[in-house]
Amino acid sequence: MKKLIVDQLEKYLSGELSGDALKQFEAELERESGGREQVGAFQTQGDLLRTLRPDEQMDPAPGFYARVMDRIESQTAGSFWAIFFEPWFAKKLAYASLALLVVLSSAAINSAANPGIHEAVPYEFVADSILPPAPGQDREYDRSVVFANLSAFTGGEPASLMLTSME
Repeated sequence: MKKLIVDQLEKYLSGELSGDALKQFEAELERESGGREQVGAFQTQGDLLRTLRPDEQMDPAPGFYARVMDRIESQTAGSFWAIFFEPWFAKKLAYASLALLVVLSSAAINSAANPGIHEAVPYEFVADSILPPAPGQDREYDRSVVFANLSAFTGGEPASLMLTSME
């Protein structure tokens, strides 16, 4: 449809167009192919929709708003802490606490009867197996460490790394 028809269609359907504007609209409508049929279909749809409109103003029944407000208030969420005062929750909490007490007491009894490996193995043995020898104790190990450090060094001049005597 042309712009004039689209712009004036609502006024035409509501009966607000008159005079020259109405004549101009109808002339454009005649020139448009299929325009008269589309506008006729719009008028028919408008008439059908108007038949659905009630004759009188419909108000809600008395007490409607009060019932809605009561329903909203009854559906509001309670406090988070209210769950702790429910009887079913207290019963489950008591059972869970009792189960935890049984598990912890059995673990305490077992640990007293069977000492762990940390008590059976001397600390020196553990420390010797994990730590490398102290510097100066193993000269071959010290040389390999220095060589590894020098070979991994990527910056600077090699001469600056050499130790010189302070004479």
